[in-house]
Amino acid sequence: MPKSSHEDVMMRAISLLLISLVFSSTVLANNKIVSAGATITEIIYALGAQQQLVGTDVTSSKWHNGTLPDVGYHRALTVEGLLSLTPDLLIASKEAGPDTTLQLLQQAGVNVRIVSSGNRVADLKQRINEIAQQTGRMEQASNLNDKVDALANQLQQQTPAKAQQQKAIFLLLREGSPASLAGKETPADAIINLMGATNPAAATISSYKPASAEALLAMAPDVILVSHRTLKALGSVEALLAAHPMLAATPAGQARRVFSIAGTSLIGELGISSLHEALRLNNRIYGN
Repeated sequence: MPKSSHEDVMMRAISLLLISLVFSSTVLANNKIVSAGATITEIIYALGAQQQLVGTDVTSSKWHNGTLPDVGYHRALTVEGLLSLTPDLLIASKEAGPDTTLQLLQQAGVNVRIVSSGNRVADLKQRINEIAQQTGRMEQASNLNDKVDALANQLQQQTPAKAQQQKAIFLLLREGSPASLAGKETPADAIINLMGATNPAAATISSYKPASAEALLAMAPDVILVSHRTLKALGSVEALLAAHPMLAATPAGQARRVFSIAGTSLIGELGISSLHEALRLNNRIYGN
């Protein structure tokens, strides 16, 4: 084949590929999406793809202030509630379900995408890329991942040497239920590590487990973390310690080193807001 003809063929192939990519991105950008998971909804907004949302689960209401339909709790989705929004796509966390609902949605023609799990920064970046692929926002994903890297690098630079790291625990306090400690494989544990502290509970438990007074005293935390909602409901650190005397006997309780953390950064898996909370807490605890 003459050189000029070969170049013409190559140029036509490249042009067709570019047209295909543009068409694909346009189709993706016109998808009607339901998001089932606070971290997923957060990423959709960070990518600037929120106009594609037609509904979210109840854990995501912070991002749209109740302006979108609520399809219920992401672990207890219903076929009727989702199909009433006529979505093209459901983007969900691994916790979403039940499986029968997801299967029926697929049979009804709804594309169901379960994003990657994990509480590492690398896992968060992978979720960003996956959601960007589904929303046609790959260019925005590159910029967003750069911001995630910048936050992670800043946290790493502000992490004290191992010998100077404080012991921190996160306690889930609910009225009528025993206090629960956050162990490994939780966003709370990831935040504690990112903020430059160590989580003594992670050595013995995973997920959330009830915390005995003996266990809390043995862990001797320097810092106690609770949710904003918990501290706001009680009114003050002193009121919290009075309501839970076992905490007052710990080094953190004696020094009144009790800090609150935004609940939305603890739902599901590590999110963008989790990194911001880790940096804020690092500055509070170590005085950066």
